[in-house]
Amino acid sequence: MEFGTVKMAPRPFISKAGELSRDKALEAIKQELRKGLGL
Repeated sequence: MEFGTVKMAPRPFISKAGELSRDKALEAIKQELRKGLGL
């Protein structure tokens, strides 16, 4: 997933927020994969 605002943002706190939301999204995807695989 790409967050356009993270790339364009000159201010670090915006990119930090983008990284946090990306990490949460990745965690959600991992959990869904585990459920799908039955792990």
